[in-house]
Amino acid sequence: DHELRRNILLTASARYGQNLYKVGGSQSLFSGEVGASYLLNRYAAVSATYDFISRQGTNTSLNLNGLTAGADFVDHRALASFRLSF
Repeated sequence: DHELRRNILLTASARYGQNLYKVGGSQSLFSGEVGASYLLNRYAAVSATYDFISRQGTNTSLNLNGLTAGADFVDHRALASFRLSF
């Protein structure tokens, strides 16, 4: 977290992980997040966040009822919120 100004807070994070499987194959996961909050007053804030997730793997041939186990994907999410604290 970083306090840019008294009422503006910035956040950022990143994660990376890797799984190696005994039955063969591997999987790597990367995710990141950035966000900002604007404190309107002591009790109210407006926030916005963006998340990114990417998973890539090898040996994704296992098929369960039409779903591929461990399939690669990329996900983008954006969130806006208004918070009241008492």
